Amino acid sequence: MPPRKTKTKKKPTIQEEAVKFCPPVKDGYGAHWHVVIWIIVLAVLLSSVTMIYATFAFTTRISNTESLNANTQLQSRLQNVNDRLDLMEGELQNLRTDLKPAEAPTVNATSTQ
Repeated sequence: MPPRKTKTKKKPTIQEEAVKFCPPVKDGYGAHWHVVIWIIVLAVLLSSVTMIYATFAFTTRISNTESLNANTQLQSRLQNVNDRLDLMEGELQNLRTDLKPAEAPTVNATSTQ
C-alpha cells in the first residue's frame, strides 16, 4: 500500500494574520474614516492654540516708563534727522548762490570726434 499523503498546514501570511485582529470594513470606505477624524481633531487643536497665542500677543502690556522712554528716543532721533536735513538745505542754498549764470556749463551743439 502506498504511503498516505498528509496535508501540511500552510503558514498564514502577515496579511491573513492582520485580518484576524482588524477585519476589513465592508462599508466601502475602509478604515480611512478614522484618519479623517484625526485630521479634523488636529486642525481644531491647531486653530485653538493659534487663537490662544494671538490673544496673548494682543494683551501684552508695557509700563508707562517704557512707553515714555521709547517716545523720548523717537523724538531725539527725529530731531537728529531734522538737523541733518537743515544742514543739507543750507549747503544746497550755498551751492545755488555760489553758482552764477555765467559759470553755468554750456553745451556745444557741434561736437568734434
